[in-house]
Amino acid sequence: MIYIDGAKGVAAGAGFFLTAEYENTLAGFAGLGRLRLAAEKVAEIACEEFLKFHHKSAPVDEHLADQLLLPTVLASGESQYRVAKVSLHLRTNAAVVEQFGVARVTVDEGEKMVTVVPLRD
Repeated sequence: MIYIDGAKGVAAGAGFFLTAEYENTLAGFAGLGRLRLAAEKVAEIACEEFLKFHHKSAPVDEHLADQLLLPTVLASGESQYRVAKVSLHLRTNAAVVEQFGVARVTVDEGEKMVTVVPLRD
């Protein structure tokens, strides 16, 4: 289903945001415009990002991957999730979580799998 919503922005150029709704998750993709960049190109950028994510068959996009670390640390047991891309941000946040000594975090770059094991006293 497609919903179109328009709003006036404060910056020059067009903006385009695409939300992909799956059975158990949502994912968002943006195209940000600038002067002399056609609105069609802005939409194309967001659509290309969506297609890259969609074809990877991973339920977690690269922007959500690091944000899931905190709730999984607070879970009662081990958590695992597959990510579309292992970003530097994810690796950095995983290292920070481990520095606090609250969980063991493993990021398998080959399998694109994140495993979080909370450490309890």
